[in-house]
Amino acid sequence: MKKPLTERQLEKAIKDTALKLGYLSYKFTSPSNCGVPDRIFINPHGYVFFIEFKSKAGKVTALQSKVFEDIGKNKVDVFIMNDIEQATRLLKVLLTIKVRVENNLNLSNVMIR
Repeated sequence: MKKPLTERQLEKAIKDTALKLGYLSYKFTSPSNCGVPDRIFINPHGYVFFIEFKSKAGKVTALQSKVFEDIGKNKVDVFIMNDIEQATRLLKVLLTIKVRVENNLNLSNVMIR
């Protein structure tokens, strides 16, 4: 019987899969804000979401639930993943989401550096 993956192993495997599919992925740490999800992912069309990785036995804490709910209120998705196959299916589906705002907005009064 295969030994279950640790959260770290799961995160690496899913990150590697995401990169092969064309996603950007960044480790998300916020020292002054506990409970944030593990990673930010951006699909090739600009769709941004977070993934929290848990082992098969891992549970989301009350603080994490609150933070994930707050993120969701700002229309950003947080997915909780504990399985490579499930995460791979999710990443493939999310490749189809297109949300990028084209550069036809008048941003002449906004300073961009």
